[in-house]
Amino acid sequence: MDRNRAVPADEGAPLPPGDVADQRGAGQDYPSWRRLVPPGRWPLDARPTCASDRCVGVCLPGGDKCWAHADQSQVDAGLERLSEDGRLDAHGVPITKDLLTCLLAAAPRGEEGNPILAYADFGSATFAEAADFGGMTFSGGADFSYAEFNGEAKFSQAVISSASFDGATFQGRANFAYATFHDLAGFRQTRFASWAFFLAAAFKGNAYFDHAVFGHDRADFTEAVFEDAASFQKTAFGIHSRARSDQGEASFNRAVFRGIAQFGSATFELPARFDGVAFGGDADFGGVIFEGSASFDRAVFDQARSLGPLLACSELRLDGMRSTQPVLITASAPYLSCRRGRFLAGAQFRLRGAQVVLDDSDLSCPSILVSIPDEAAEKLTEPERRLSRRWGQLMSGKHQKLPQLLSLQYADVAGAAAEQGRSGRLPFLRRS
Repeated sequence: MDRNRAVPADEGAPLPPGDVADQRGAGQDYPSWRRLVPPGRWPLDARPTCASDRCVGVCLPGGDKCWAHADQSQVDAGLERLSEDGRLDAHGVPITKDLLTCLLAAAPRGEEGNPILAYADFGSATFAEAADFGGMTFSGGADFSYAEFNGEAKFSQAVISSASFDGATFQGRANFAYATFHDLAGFRQTRFASWAFFLAAAFKGNAYFDHAVFGHDRADFTEAVFEDAASFQKTAFGIHSRARSDQGEASFNRAVFRGIAQFGSATFELPARFDGVAFGGDADFGGVIFEGSASFDRAVFDQARSLGPLLACSELRLDGMRSTQPVLITASAPYLSCRRGRFLAGAQFRLRGAQVVLDDSDLSCPSILVSIPDEAAEKLTEPERRLSRRWGQLMSGKHQKLPQLLSLQYADVAGAAAEQGRSGRLPFLRRS
Protein backbone atom coordinates (compact mmCIF):
# COMPACT_ATOMS: atom_id res chain seq x y z
CA MET A 1 0.00 0.00 0.00
CA ASP A 2 1.19 3.50 -0.87
CA ARG A 3 1.94 5.21 2.39
CA ASN A 4 1.59 8.62 0.77
CA ARG A 5 -1.80 7.95 -0.81
CA ALA A 6 -4.36 10.49 0.31
CA VAL A 7 -7.05 8.75 2.35
CA PRO A 8 -10.60 10.08 1.93
CA ALA A 9 -12.09 11.08 5.26
CA ASP A 10 -15.06 8.76 4.81
CA GLU A 11 -13.21 5.74 3.49
CA GLY A 12 -14.48 2.74 5.44
CA ALA A 13 -16.48 4.98 7.78
CA PRO A 14 -19.72 3.74 9.35
CA LEU A 15 -22.79 4.20 7.20
CA PRO A 16 -25.57 6.52 8.34
CA PRO A 17 -28.62 5.00 10.08
CA GLY A 18 -30.68 2.81 7.79
CA ASP A 19 -27.99 2.42 5.12
CA VAL A 20 -27.03 -1.22 5.10
CA ALA A 21 -25.88 -1.47 1.51
CA ASP A 22 -22.29 -2.31 2.35
CA GLN A 23 -21.83 -5.75 3.89
CA ARG A 24 -18.12 -6.18 3.34
CA GLY A 25 -16.81 -9.15 5.28
CA ALA A 26 -20.17 -10.89 5.52
CA GLY A 27 -19.76 -14.63 5.80
CA GLN A 28 -16.15 -14.47 6.99
CA ASP A 29 -15.14 -15.81 10.38
CA TYR A 30 -14.56 -12.30 11.60
CA PRO A 31 -16.17 -9.47 9.65
CA SER A 32 -13.79 -6.96 11.22
CA TRP A 33 -14.80 -4.11 8.95
CA ARG A 34 -18.50 -4.81 8.59
CA ARG A 35 -20.29 -1.50 8.81
CA LEU A 36 -22.52 -1.78 11.86
CA VAL A 37 -25.69 0.18 12.34
CA PRO A 38 -26.15 2.44 15.41
CA PRO A 39 -27.29 1.13 18.82
CA GLY A 40 -30.80 -0.25 18.98
CA ARG A 41 -30.84 -1.56 15.40
CA TRP A 42 -30.39 -5.16 14.36
CA PRO A 43 -26.96 -6.20 13.10
CA LEU A 44 -26.60 -6.87 9.41
CA ASP A 45 -26.57 -10.66 9.87
CA ALA A 46 -29.89 -10.53 11.75
CA ARG A 47 -28.68 -12.33 14.84
CA PRO A 48 -31.56 -12.67 17.36
CA THR A 49 -31.46 -10.20 20.23
CA CYS A 50 -32.19 -10.65 23.90
CA ALA A 51 -35.74 -11.32 25.04
CA SER A 52 -35.28 -9.12 28.10
CA ASP A 53 -37.14 -5.85 27.94
CA ARG A 54 -35.27 -3.07 26.07
CA CYS A 55 -32.08 -5.13 25.70
CA VAL A 56 -30.50 -5.34 22.24
CA GLY A 57 -27.72 -7.73 23.20
CA VAL A 58 -27.13 -10.70 20.91
CA CYS A 59 -28.46 -13.99 22.25
CA LEU A 60 -26.21 -16.78 23.43
CA PRO A 61 -26.30 -19.79 21.08
CA GLY A 62 -29.33 -21.96 21.76
CA GLY A 63 -30.99 -19.42 24.05
CA ASP A 64 -33.14 -16.32 23.90
CA LYS A 65 -31.09 -14.05 26.15
CA CYS A 66 -27.68 -12.36 26.13
CA TRP A 67 -24.66 -12.72 28.40
CA ALA A 68 -26.13 -10.24 30.87
CA HIS A 69 -29.58 -11.83 31.21
CA ALA A 70 -29.20 -15.54 30.45
CA ASP A 71 -29.56 -18.08 33.24
CA GLN A 72 -26.43 -19.51 34.81
CA SER A 73 -26.50 -22.76 32.87
CA GLN A 74 -26.48 -20.90 29.54
CA VAL A 75 -23.70 -18.59 30.77
CA ASP A 76 -21.61 -21.57 31.90
CA ALA A 77 -22.04 -23.25 28.52
CA GLY A 78 -21.02 -20.02 26.78
CA LEU A 79 -17.94 -19.66 28.99
CA GLU A 80 -16.90 -23.22 28.17
CA ARG A 81 -17.15 -22.50 24.44
CA LEU A 82 -15.20 -19.28 24.93
CA SER A 83 -12.40 -21.09 26.73
CA GLU A 84 -12.11 -23.53 23.81
CA ASP A 85 -12.19 -21.24 20.75
CA GLY A 86 -11.55 -17.73 22.11
CA ARG A 87 -14.57 -16.37 20.21
CA LEU A 88 -16.62 -13.79 22.09
CA ASP A 89 -19.82 -12.27 20.71
CA ALA A 90 -21.18 -9.62 23.07
CA HIS A 91 -22.74 -7.31 20.52
CA GLY A 92 -25.13 -4.85 22.17
CA VAL A 93 -24.76 -6.45 25.60
CA PRO A 94 -24.84 -4.28 28.76
CA ILE A 95 -21.60 -5.27 30.47
CA THR A 96 -20.79 -4.76 34.12
CA LYS A 97 -17.31 -4.92 35.56
CA ASP A 98 -18.04 -8.33 37.10
CA LEU A 99 -19.37 -9.74 33.83
CA LEU A 100 -16.31 -8.53 31.91
CA THR A 101 -14.01 -10.05 34.52
CA CYS A 102 -15.86 -13.35 34.17
CA LEU A 103 -15.63 -13.31 30.38
CA LEU A 104 -11.95 -12.49 30.24
CA ALA A 105 -11.15 -15.07 32.93
CA ALA A 106 -12.60 -17.75 30.65
CA ALA A 107 -10.60 -16.67 27.59
CA PRO A 108 -7.62 -18.76 26.45
CA ARG A 109 -4.25 -17.68 27.76
CA GLY A 110 -1.00 -16.79 26.05
CA GLU A 111 2.48 -17.83 27.12
CA GLU A 112 2.64 -14.93 29.57
CA GLY A 113 -0.82 -15.62 30.97
CA ASN A 114 -2.57 -12.77 29.13
CA PRO A 115 -6.08 -13.35 27.73
CA ILE A 116 -6.31 -13.99 23.97
CA LEU A 117 -9.47 -13.46 21.96
CA ALA A 118 -9.59 -14.83 18.43
CA TYR A 119 -12.89 -13.06 17.77
CA ALA A 120 -14.32 -10.12 19.73
CA ASP A 121 -17.54 -8.29 18.91
CA PHE A 122 -18.46 -5.63 21.44
CA GLY A 123 -20.22 -3.47 18.88
CA SER A 124 -22.95 -1.31 20.48
CA ALA A 125 -22.14 -2.80 23.89
CA THR A 126 -22.46 -0.63 26.99
CA PHE A 127 -19.78 -0.78 29.67
CA ALA A 128 -21.35 0.57 32.85
CA GLU A 129 -18.09 0.62 34.81
CA ALA A 130 -14.37 0.48 34.19
CA ALA A 131 -13.36 -1.83 31.34
CA ASP A 132 -9.88 -3.32 31.59
CA PHE A 133 -8.48 -4.88 28.40
CA GLY A 134 -4.91 -3.98 29.28
CA GLY A 135 -2.27 -6.40 27.99
CA MET A 136 -4.78 -8.48 26.04
CA THR A 137 -4.29 -9.93 22.58
CA PHE A 138 -7.04 -9.64 19.96
CA SER A 139 -5.61 -12.04 17.39
CA GLY A 140 -8.56 -11.89 14.98
CA GLY A 141 -9.55 -8.28 15.43
CA ALA A 142 -11.90 -6.39 17.71
CA ASP A 143 -15.13 -4.58 16.96
CA PHE A 144 -16.15 -1.86 19.42
CA SER A 145 -18.19 0.19 16.94
CA TYR A 146 -20.73 2.40 18.74
CA ALA A 147 -19.77 0.96 22.12
CA GLU A 148 -20.30 3.16 25.18
CA PHE A 149 -17.66 3.24 27.90
CA ASN A 150 -19.05 4.94 31.01
CA GLY A 151 -15.98 4.34 33.15
CA GLU A 152 -12.28 4.23 32.40
CA ALA A 153 -11.38 2.12 29.36
CA LYS A 154 -7.96 0.53 29.54
CA PHE A 155 -6.30 -0.94 26.44
CA SER A 156 -2.72 -0.18 27.45
CA GLN A 157 -0.19 -2.66 26.02
CA ALA A 158 -2.94 -4.49 24.17
CA VAL A 159 -2.00 -6.22 20.92
CA ILE A 160 -4.74 -5.94 18.31
CA SER A 161 -4.72 -7.28 14.78
CA SER A 162 -7.37 -4.80 13.59
CA ALA A 163 -9.93 -2.75 15.46
CA SER A 164 -12.96 -0.58 14.91
CA PHE A 165 -13.99 1.95 17.55
CA ASP A 166 -16.01 3.91 15.00
CA GLY A 167 -18.77 5.89 16.65
CA ALA A 168 -17.77 4.72 20.15
CA THR A 169 -18.11 7.03 23.18
CA PHE A 170 -15.58 7.17 26.01
CA GLN A 171 -17.02 8.99 29.01
CA GLY A 172 -14.07 8.16 31.25
CA ARG A 173 -10.39 8.09 30.44
CA ALA A 174 -9.34 6.13 27.38
CA ASN A 175 -5.93 4.56 27.85
CA PHE A 176 -4.26 3.08 24.75
CA ALA A 177 -0.69 3.71 25.93
CA TYR A 178 1.81 1.31 24.30
CA ALA A 179 -0.96 -0.52 22.44
CA THR A 180 -0.10 -2.10 19.09
CA PHE A 181 -2.47 -2.18 16.13
CA HIS A 182 -1.12 -4.57 13.48
CA ASP A 183 -3.70 -3.65 10.83
CA LEU A 184 -6.44 -1.07 10.44
CA ALA A 185 -7.36 1.06 13.46
CA GLY A 186 -10.67 2.90 13.14
CA PHE A 187 -11.70 5.73 15.47
CA ARG A 188 -13.97 7.62 13.06
CA GLN A 189 -16.58 9.79 14.79
CA THR A 190 -15.36 8.52 18.15
CA ARG A 191 -16.04 10.81 21.11
CA PHE A 192 -13.54 11.11 23.95
CA ALA A 193 -15.20 13.02 26.79
CA SER A 194 -12.21 12.67 29.12
CA TRP A 195 -8.46 12.26 28.71
CA ALA A 196 -7.27 10.18 25.77
CA PHE A 197 -3.86 8.52 25.99
CA PHE A 198 -2.14 7.00 22.97
CA LEU A 199 1.35 7.39 24.41
CA ALA A 200 3.87 5.38 22.33
CA ALA A 201 1.06 3.49 20.60
CA ALA A 202 2.11 1.69 17.41
CA PHE A 203 -0.15 1.81 14.36
CA LYS A 204 1.24 -0.60 11.74
CA GLY A 205 -1.69 -0.21 9.34
CA ASN A 206 -3.86 2.75 8.41
CA ALA A 207 -5.18 4.75 11.36
CA TYR A 208 -8.39 6.73 11.00
CA PHE A 209 -9.49 9.40 13.50
CA ASP A 210 -11.62 11.40 11.05
CA HIS A 211 -14.41 13.45 12.64
CA ALA A 212 -13.38 12.24 16.10
CA VAL A 213 -13.98 14.60 19.03
CA PHE A 214 -11.46 14.89 21.85
CA GLY A 215 -13.61 16.81 24.28
CA HIS A 216 -11.37 17.19 27.30
CA ASP A 217 -8.12 19.03 27.87
CA ARG A 218 -5.70 16.22 27.09
CA ALA A 219 -5.15 14.26 23.89
CA ASP A 220 -1.79 12.55 24.11
CA PHE A 221 -0.13 10.92 21.08
CA THR A 222 3.39 11.53 22.37
CA GLU A 223 5.91 9.17 20.70
CA ALA A 224 3.16 7.35 18.80
CA VAL A 225 4.36 5.64 15.60
CA PHE A 226 2.22 5.58 12.45
CA GLU A 227 3.73 3.17 9.94
CA ASP A 228 1.13 3.84 7.26
CA ALA A 229 -1.41 6.57 6.56
CA ALA A 230 -2.71 8.50 9.58
CA SER A 231 -5.91 10.47 9.08
CA PHE A 232 -7.27 13.11 11.48
CA GLN A 233 -9.40 14.96 8.96
CA LYS A 234 -12.03 17.27 10.51
CA THR A 235 -11.06 16.05 13.98
CA ALA A 236 -11.82 18.36 16.92
CA PHE A 237 -9.35 18.59 19.78
CA GLY A 238 -10.46 20.06 23.12
CA ILE A 239 -13.90 21.10 22.00
CA HIS A 240 -15.09 21.52 25.63
CA SER A 241 -11.75 22.28 27.27
CA ARG A 242 -12.26 26.03 27.75
CA ALA A 243 -14.86 25.41 30.41
CA ARG A 244 -12.62 22.98 32.28
CA SER A 245 -8.98 23.88 32.09
CA ASP A 246 -6.52 26.16 30.32
CA GLN A 247 -3.57 23.88 31.06
CA GLY A 248 -4.27 21.07 28.61
CA GLU A 249 -2.79 20.32 25.22
CA ALA A 250 -2.98 18.08 22.21
CA SER A 251 0.43 16.47 22.08
CA PHE A 252 2.05 14.70 19.15
CA ASN A 253 5.53 15.38 20.48
CA ARG A 254 8.18 13.06 18.99
CA ALA A 255 5.56 11.11 17.06
CA VAL A 256 6.64 9.43 13.84
CA PHE A 257 4.53 9.54 10.67
CA ARG A 258 6.08 7.25 8.06
CA GLY A 259 3.15 7.55 5.67
CA ILE A 260 0.91 10.47 4.85
CA ALA A 261 -0.29 12.53 7.83
CA GLN A 262 -3.69 14.09 7.15
CA PHE A 263 -5.07 16.75 9.48
CA GLY A 264 -7.12 18.60 6.88
CA SER A 265 -9.74 20.97 8.37
CA ALA A 266 -9.05 19.79 11.94
CA THR A 267 -9.73 22.21 14.81
CA PHE A 268 -7.48 22.53 17.85
CA GLU A 269 -9.10 24.36 20.77
CA LEU A 270 -6.13 23.18 22.83
CA PRO A 271 -2.53 24.28 22.41
CA ALA A 272 -1.08 21.91 19.80
CA ARG A 273 2.38 20.42 20.16
CA PHE A 274 4.16 18.70 17.28
CA ASP A 275 7.64 19.18 18.73
CA GLY A 276 10.22 16.74 17.41
CA VAL A 277 7.74 15.08 15.05
CA ALA A 278 9.18 13.22 12.06
CA PHE A 279 7.05 13.45 8.90
CA GLY A 280 8.36 10.80 6.52
CA GLY A 281 5.61 11.35 3.94
CA ASP A 282 3.30 14.17 2.96
CA ALA A 283 1.82 16.30 5.72
CA ASP A 284 -1.62 17.77 5.08
CA PHE A 285 -2.56 20.64 7.40
CA GLY A 286 -4.79 22.40 4.88
CA GLY A 287 -7.60 24.33 6.56
CA VAL A 288 -6.44 23.55 10.11
CA ILE A 289 -7.40 26.11 12.76
CA PHE A 290 -5.33 26.34 15.93
CA GLU A 291 -7.38 28.43 18.34
CA GLY A 292 -4.38 28.68 20.64
CA SER A 293 -0.70 28.25 19.89
CA ALA A 294 0.80 25.68 17.54
CA SER A 295 4.33 24.40 17.92
CA PHE A 296 6.39 22.42 15.41
CA ASP A 297 9.73 22.94 17.14
CA ARG A 298 12.43 20.60 15.79
CA ALA A 299 9.92 18.94 13.46
CA VAL A 300 11.47 17.14 10.48
CA PHE A 301 9.80 17.18 7.07
CA ASP A 302 11.58 14.62 4.88
CA GLN A 303 9.18 14.50 1.92
CA ALA A 304 6.47 17.05 2.66
CA ARG A 305 6.57 20.10 0.42
CA SER A 306 3.93 22.18 2.17
CA LEU A 307 2.63 23.15 5.59
CA GLY A 308 -0.79 24.74 5.51
CA PRO A 309 -2.70 26.78 4.67
CA LEU A 310 -3.40 26.97 8.39
CA LEU A 311 -4.36 29.52 11.01
CA ALA A 312 -2.83 29.93 14.48
CA CYS A 313 -4.83 32.42 16.53
CA SER A 314 -2.03 32.92 19.05
CA GLU A 315 1.38 32.02 17.62
CA LEU A 316 3.03 29.56 15.27
CA ARG A 317 6.40 28.20 16.32
CA LEU A 318 8.70 26.46 13.85
CA ASP A 319 11.94 26.79 15.82
CA GLY A 320 14.47 24.20 14.69
CA MET A 321 12.24 22.95 11.87
CA ARG A 322 14.11 20.98 9.22
CA SER A 323 12.97 20.41 5.63
CA THR A 324 14.87 18.47 2.98
CA GLN A 325 12.48 19.44 0.14
CA PRO A 326 11.47 22.88 -1.16
CA VAL A 327 8.68 23.78 1.24
CA LEU A 328 5.75 26.17 1.04
CA ILE A 329 4.55 27.42 4.44
CA THR A 330 1.17 29.14 4.23
CA ALA A 331 -0.11 30.52 7.50
CA SER A 332 -2.22 33.21 9.11
CA ALA A 333 -0.93 34.11 12.55
CA PRO A 334 -0.16 37.17 14.67
CA TYR A 335 3.35 35.87 15.33
CA LEU A 336 5.65 33.33 13.69
CA SER A 337 8.96 32.20 15.16
CA CYS A 338 11.33 30.14 13.06
CA ARG A 339 14.67 30.33 14.81
CA ARG A 340 17.35 27.86 13.73
CA GLY A 341 15.23 26.60 10.82
CA ARG A 342 17.05 24.46 8.27
CA PHE A 343 15.56 24.65 4.79
CA LEU A 344 17.96 22.55 2.76
CA ALA A 345 16.14 23.15 -0.54
CA GLY A 346 14.67 26.58 0.17
CA ALA A 347 11.39 27.85 1.59
CA GLN A 348 8.54 30.11 0.63
CA PHE A 349 6.62 31.77 3.43
CA ARG A 350 3.14 32.92 2.42
CA LEU A 351 1.84 34.74 5.47
CA ARG A 352 -1.07 36.83 6.62
CA GLY A 353 -0.45 39.42 9.30
CA ALA A 354 2.48 37.74 11.06
CA GLN A 355 5.40 39.31 12.82
CA VAL A 356 8.26 37.04 11.80
CA VAL A 357 11.52 36.05 13.47
CA LEU A 358 14.00 33.97 11.45
CA ASP A 359 17.12 34.21 13.60
CA ASP A 360 19.92 31.75 12.86
CA SER A 361 17.94 30.05 10.07
CA ASP A 362 19.52 28.52 6.97
CA LEU A 363 18.03 30.32 3.97
CA SER A 364 20.99 29.75 1.70
CA CYS A 365 18.77 28.14 -0.95
CA PRO A 366 16.17 30.21 -2.82
CA SER A 367 13.70 31.50 -0.23
CA ILE A 368 11.07 34.21 -0.14
CA LEU A 369 8.50 35.77 2.14
CA VAL A 370 5.26 37.06 0.63
CA SER A 371 1.91 38.16 1.97
CA ILE A 372 -1.25 36.19 1.23
CA PRO A 373 -3.23 38.31 -1.23
CA ASP A 374 -6.86 39.13 -0.60
CA GLU A 375 -8.95 37.07 -2.96
CA ALA A 376 -12.66 37.02 -3.67
CA ALA A 377 -14.43 34.25 -1.77
CA GLU A 378 -15.43 32.44 -4.95
CA LYS A 379 -11.77 32.04 -5.88
CA LEU A 380 -10.87 30.34 -2.60
CA THR A 381 -11.04 26.67 -1.81
CA GLU A 382 -13.31 25.64 1.05
CA PRO A 383 -10.40 25.25 3.52
CA GLU A 384 -9.12 28.71 2.53
CA ARG A 385 -12.58 30.24 2.98
CA ARG A 386 -12.78 28.64 6.39
CA LEU A 387 -9.48 30.21 7.41
CA SER A 388 -10.38 33.57 5.89
CA ARG A 389 -13.64 33.73 7.86
CA ARG A 390 -11.95 32.88 11.15
CA TRP A 391 -9.12 35.36 10.48
CA GLY A 392 -11.69 38.08 9.82
CA GLN A 393 -13.34 37.31 13.17
CA LEU A 394 -9.98 37.32 14.92
CA MET A 395 -8.93 40.65 13.41
CA SER A 396 -12.33 42.34 13.64
CA GLY A 397 -11.82 46.02 14.39
CA LYS A 398 -8.04 45.75 14.00
CA HIS A 399 -5.83 46.99 11.23
CA GLN A 400 -4.69 43.98 9.25
CA LYS A 401 -1.02 44.52 8.59
CA LEU A 402 1.23 42.91 6.04
CA PRO A 403 3.71 40.39 7.43
CA GLN A 404 6.53 42.14 9.25
CA LEU A 405 10.02 40.67 9.36
CA LEU A 406 11.36 41.51 12.81
CA SER A 407 14.72 39.79 12.94
CA LEU A 408 17.22 37.80 10.89
CA GLN A 409 20.13 37.75 13.33
CA TYR A 410 22.81 35.23 12.39
CA ALA A 411 20.67 33.84 9.56
CA ASP A 412 22.28 32.65 6.34
CA VAL A 413 20.33 34.61 3.72
CA ALA A 414 22.47 33.84 0.67
CA GLY A 415 19.44 32.50 -1.21
CA ALA A 416 16.90 34.99 0.09
CA ALA A 417 15.50 37.38 -2.48
CA ALA A 418 12.31 39.37 -2.75
CA GLU A 419 11.02 42.74 -3.79
CA GLN A 420 8.46 45.05 -2.30
CA GLY A 421 5.63 46.23 -4.48
CA ARG A 422 1.99 45.85 -5.31
CA SER A 423 2.30 42.11 -5.06
CA GLY A 424 2.82 42.44 -1.33
CA ARG A 425 6.27 40.88 -1.39
CA LEU A 426 8.51 41.82 1.48
CA PRO A 427 12.30 41.91 1.35
CA PHE A 428 14.49 39.74 3.52
CA LEU A 429 16.65 42.06 5.59
CA ARG A 430 20.31 41.23 5.50
CA ARG A 431 22.19 41.23 8.75
CA SER A 432 24.60 44.16 8.86
